[in-house]
Amino acid sequence: MFVEELMNSELGNVCSKTLNIDQNFSAFFRTINKAVNKVAPIRHLSKRKLKSFSKPWITSGIRQSIKIKNKLFVRGEHAKYIYYRNKLTTLIRASKSQYYADVFEANKPSSQKA
Repeated sequence: MFVEELMNSELGNVCSKTLNIDQNFSAFFRTINKAVNKVAPIRHLSKRKLKSFSKPWITSGIRQSIKIKNKLFVRGEHAKYIYYRNKLTTLIRASKSQYYADVFEANKPSSQKA
């Protein structure tokens, strides 16, 4: 799709307009930038999405459990909330530990080469 967009643009005519290299580059950059923005526009992420990407060990199942824990708190079911919170904390710690163990195991061969 990006290649098609470049083919449709007048990329060949950009460099032949003038002999000034700065103007040629500016025109070339504008053409490429326009094609990139059309094919892959910039998406702005909310703070919530950014935070979720910063903790990849928090899976969708853990997110559901967090919602349940929060509902227990709001309802005032204190004993269930405390029990669920402790189990969830243990699960998150195990998930984080497993995530980093997998990352280190995957990168183990590259670290041994150095």
